[in-house]
Amino acid sequence: MNVVWELKKYLSPARYVLALSGGADSVALALACEKLQQENSDYEFVAVHVEHGLRGEEGIRDKQFVEDFCQQHNLECIVKSVDVPGRVKLSGQSVEEAARDLRYRALMDVALQKAAKKILTAHHANDQAETVILRLVRGAGTRGLGAMQRDNGFVVRPLLDFTKSELVKYCEEHQAKWVEDSTNKDLEYRRNYVRQEIMPLLEKLNANVVSTLCQTANALQEDDNYLSTLAERLGKKIIVEDELLTTDWHLYPLPVRKRVLFRWLGKLGLQPTSQHIESLEKLIATGTTGKELALPGLTLRYAYRKVYALRDVLHIRH
Repeated sequence: MNVVWELKKYLSPARYVLALSGGADSVALALACEKLQQENSDYEFVAVHVEHGLRGEEGIRDKQFVEDFCQQHNLECIVKSVDVPGRVKLSGQSVEEAARDLRYRALMDVALQKAAKKILTAHHANDQAETVILRLVRGAGTRGLGAMQRDNGFVVRPLLDFTKSELVKYCEEHQAKWVEDSTNKDLEYRRNYVRQEIMPLLEKLNANVVSTLCQTANALQEDDNYLSTLAERLGKKIIVEDELLTTDWHLYPLPVRKRVLFRWLGKLGLQPTSQHIESLEKLIATGTTGKELALPGLTLRYAYRKVYALRDVLHIRH
């Protein structure tokens, strides 16, 4: 199992921020980064450990482990502390959501500070399979069910082709230690429940369910990328700032139309939902001049085969 070779497939020589929790998967990624850095000095990795303020002494233990690991493996180490409980109280988010948001914000802050090209995370095949299940249950379209992208432009996940057991084995082969997060056993967290309760049941139906779900995610990503490309091309033809030309609208495939509307509403400052898209589709299909659709902070008016975004959109933009 050549993890270093996998890194070379997806990374060009540059400086990267490496998310290092201290778990087996992130340790495996750190070991590979160290080796790549030794092979080619044009690669540089800055390890960042985010302490979430959730696990008391165990969190302090993990922080110390990461600092010691980085010192032993010649990796620059930065520790960032965030207040997840405080964020939950203020935002009403779940602990999982708040921790994720604050963690990525901390990683991005360091990436900007260090002028890093991208952020590396140690998400693996099991994580990808669990994400497909979570999004399927939540309700998602092609894009959502495509789960995590290998490279979203700023975050790279080079280990998506490896399973958790393979990464543990990689650590063992290099005689590397890691730490275990006790909250991974807490079934109150949705991902833990999927991991410990749902995946074992699915494996009884299909022993290769992790691989199967990952293949499904890849196929859906390919489909979404193609449809998004078509939507981008169409959007350039029929969108002029705050106006949407709807001549021959019904001739375009529905999946492409929905993506055009999603992009347009996003550019207008709205965070579109499926309900927003459906309502706008109905407005266009009705074809009644003067008919309006009120959306949060935004009013859309249909007139003579065009949809106009009225001036209250400026309140969102500014």
